[in-house]
Amino acid sequence: MKKNALILTALAATTLLLITGCQYQVNESGKTIVKSTSIKKKTKKPNKIDRIIKHMTLDEKIGQLYFAHSTGNTQQMKPDVKKYHLGGTTLFAPDYQNKSKAQFDQEMRDYQKISNHGLLIATDQEGGTVSRIDTNPNISQRKYPSPQEIYNTSGLDGIKKENREVAHILHQNGINMNFAPVADVAKDKNSFIYDRTLGQDYATTAKYIPVAVKSIQSQKVVSCLKHFPGYGDAADTHTALPK
Repeated sequence: MKKNALILTALAATTLLLITGCQYQVNESGKTIVKSTSIKKKTKKPNKIDRIIKHMTLDEKIGQLYFAHSTGNTQQMKPDVKKYHLGGTTLFAPDYQNKSKAQFDQEMRDYQKISNHGLLIATDQEGGTVSRIDTNPNISQRKYPSPQEIYNTSGLDGIKKENREVAHILHQNGINMNFAPVADVAKDKNSFIYDRTLGQDYATTAKYIPVAVKSIQSQKVVSCLKHFPGYGDAADTHTALPK
């Protein structure tokens, strides 16, 4: 009977130790020393984005989903950014024209100041036929060759270098997003989009895209691939629906 009682007592003590997180050890005299340890539960800290979203109003959440085509008039655009809580705006040629570098820089700073959550300021800086930032030589006097030109002369190493340098220039000018690179593949050299593509087949283009994207991102600029779901040899969809 005593033996059974001792066994039950030992089992109970062991269970208690496991439940309470206690540790025990035997010292030189043979006595058991019990040490209590607390079990800390790991709590997942909410990340910065989750914290921001948690305190947003519904209007702010909806507004953050929208990119507004800039009118080229900063004084007109700034109230809209604030009123509608816009997530971003896209700069086109009129946004760069007829102003000094200091004026342009101030406009970009004003955009960020007026936005409660930070504004994505984007542009189409593909190089070649689509280049915005050199619209005004006061902002950039550099030439921006097309991806085809760069690839044909310097391969993917040239692509990496050019995209990194261009993204750095954008970042210096307050632009934090580039609608590039063009990921389309066109087989017809006379098609609308061909000159803006790499001018290569699917496999080569697939190798080119991550090189361009990572180079842009390395300068703290967001990269956005285009055009979804794929332009191919379609006609200019800016002016009419493709046939």
